[in-house]
Amino acid sequence: MSEKRTPSIPYVLTLTIVDASTLVNGQITNDSLVLCCVRNHQVNQTHPDVVSVPTQRIPEILAKDILSTSTKIGCQDDTILWKQRFTSNKNTNGHNSIIYCVESLLSRKLGITAELEKDEIEFEAAVVGTHTGVAKYENLSSE
Repeated sequence: MSEKRTPSIPYVLTLTIVDASTLVNGQITNDSLVLCCVRNHQVNQTHPDVVSVPTQRIPEILAKDILSTSTKIGCQDDTILWKQRFTSNKNTNGHNSIIYCVESLLSRKLGITAELEKDEIEFEAAVVGTHTGVAKYENLSSE
């Protein structure tokens, strides 16, 4: 007889991808551009035709590891702000939890696996905020 398992909290990684050419001295400003896309309704039934940034569920153990290296700097309602500690994929590799998760998301959602493998893509990643909430999919039929 197998033991009944309690489902874990789903963690979702959301990327805000900033156009590096719009940074000022390497810093994000009010004029920096965020890259986004419109989700294709033919392949994305949960969020058809929605303007979006890439998102992907990640295992709880990876989310907890990423947050364990971060420092809280503020909290309001269900949102926590974190001190930005950037990690570069050029200085570390997929053995780092945040780099692994970002590379997985970029590969799966943007299809840039070959470019990541050839080290043609350089990025920095940091936890900026976390939010606790619930996703509702009103557009899905029960059929």
